[in-house]
Amino acid sequence: MEDQTAPVDIRRILTGSTEGKLILGSLDEDVVIPSQRKCLVRILVSHLMENFGNSPTSETKKALAAALVHRFPSLKDELDTSSGFGYWFTPGRNRRPATGILEERLRNVRKRMRKPARSRSTQQTPPQSSEAGTRRTFIPECTISEERAIQCKEWLKHNSQPLTQVEQYMQDTAVYRAKSLRENGWDIQGIRQEFPHLFTLGMIAQDF
Repeated sequence: MEDQTAPVDIRRILTGSTEGKLILGSLDEDVVIPSQRKCLVRILVSHLMENFGNSPTSETKKALAAALVHRFPSLKDELDTSSGFGYWFTPGRNRRPATGILEERLRNVRKRMRKPARSRSTQQTPPQSSEAGTRRTFIPECTISEERAIQCKEWLKHNSQPLTQVEQYMQDTAVYRAKSLRENGWDIQGIRQEFPHLFTLGMIAQDF
């Protein structure tokens, strides 16, 4: 297991896989699309779990996030004026849990590891319900905190550039947006006011 206090070499981590090398090329050109960001998160979390176990320390995750935005400033969180890496990892404080896309990915991976495998019969024969015809579409759990989602939403209300940031924040807030639309029942004007970029070409398709 690696020394948790050792400097983090982001380039070395990424060059360890073919996908990582492709992402590295995009990062060097400051052009990273949302799908590459997702892959980047998977690679970084895999690195954490392989080298520091399923529950790396807060300092380890913080060091990784800090090294990432230091090495590639285009990944800096514009909403985080203090550390600049809040999007990637924010330590827990005042009894509030840690947040950030790396933390959420770690949490989800651990949940899947703990979840017992379903029996073949259960998989093949899902339970039927008399209310199946009226059941509403299932909306998954949000991968970012509500506070973070609101920050992204407010940023999107007042910014249209850079486009990659708009696309990323729209993707990050997709679940929050779906829940808000269901709970509030806004008309088109209300939706446009709350989520103006939803009507931008290509953004609606991103939600489905």
